[in-house]
Amino acid sequence: MMVTKVNIEQWKWGFSINLSSESD
Repeated sequence: MMVTKVNIEQWKWGFSINLSSESD
């Protein structure tokens, strides 16, 4: 399975949003 730079950026954004919503 090949992971592109875009996939990594989207994953990091989703991860950051999840952390932010948890502390809300």
